[in-house]
Amino acid sequence: MKQNIDQKHNLNQKHNVNQKHDVNQKHNVMGWTDIFKSKSERQQPDPRLRWFGKIPSYPDYHSSNVDEKWVVEFNDWILKGYEKYQSRVIESRAPRELIPLGACAIRLPENEMTVLASLLDFGGDSRNRPFPICFYAAIPSAQWSGPTANNVSSALTVLENLQSFKRDVARLLNTPGDNHQMDSFADREIPLDRIHNDHTNDAWVRDARLIPFQHWLESIAPAIPDSTPGQWLTALSGWGANITTLEGPDFEPTFRFPLAAGIPQDVQIASWLHWLEKRMDLSRRCVSLIITGDIPSHGGYLCVIARPLMSDDFILLTPQATDLPFVDDAATAKTLERDPSQDEASSTPASLYDFVSATPPTH
Repeated sequence: MKQNIDQKHNLNQKHNVNQKHDVNQKHNVMGWTDIFKSKSERQQPDPRLRWFGKIPSYPDYHSSNVDEKWVVEFNDWILKGYEKYQSRVIESRAPRELIPLGACAIRLPENEMTVLASLLDFGGDSRNRPFPICFYAAIPSAQWSGPTANNVSSALTVLENLQSFKRDVARLLNTPGDNHQMDSFADREIPLDRIHNDHTNDAWVRDARLIPFQHWLESIAPAIPDSTPGQWLTALSGWGANITTLEGPDFEPTFRFPLAAGIPQDVQIASWLHWLEKRMDLSRRCVSLIITGDIPSHGGYLCVIARPLMSDDFILLTPQATDLPFVDDAATAKTLERDPSQDEASSTPASLYDFVSATPPTH
């Protein structure tokens, strides 16, 4: 049975995926809520641009220097996660698809670093063996709590920067000759100085107030094909109420939120985080984010991982993300059985900000 917010009695159990794949790792590492008291407080940001993966001009993996333990841990997460993704594709007999443009800010459990990475899929290597390529840098996890709506913007700027290397790789592949190596990326650094707990930016509030709620709701409609907008909002209200009920030290959810096309992703991401903050305490957590789509404007999904990272989380970057048993998806929230009188229509929010900042109803 799928463990989700709609079946809230199941969320008190450990997720099956954690038990099956990562139980040993989970017992061997520090609890994710303790990371702010850990050795990562003494670590330093590593702004050097790194990469790992495949492009069509070379018959094997490209990799920058593997000179830190956290680099090994991240590359291993990519390798194991992609292997699981490929296994799911084979089992489902689904056609091979390029993985959509993606990005992540993930908390490595062993080395207590947060890796900010883009994921770009050019089809694999020159021998037609599929595999994406990632560009990344890292900061100590203890330096960046949450993230929350007000401290996520700097990280999103970094992720957008890392996604822009798609253009650089495309130019490299289109350069005449066969010397398509990655030397042009060496010695670059990614600005990370504004990603820390003391740097906040609430500019998203102004931008979210300029987005009419009805326009956003109509734009999000393709992600919720099984419900009318009104039905979905009713279901989302009950879904959010369950989050409030379950919030506590043992609550380790994985959420997936739809992002509308044509509306800036960074504003929507901050808005969803604010909506979530109204229902659970993000500031005390060390949450991983996975984002699909082009951060400036394209539609996609935001995944919020409020538990220790596991290799299966890589699948959240892929087309197989819609069928993961450990994910609670806001786009497919179902209306719970309750007194219909509780579903009385409330006033329509004027803006996206009004929607995400409204006081959650009690159910």
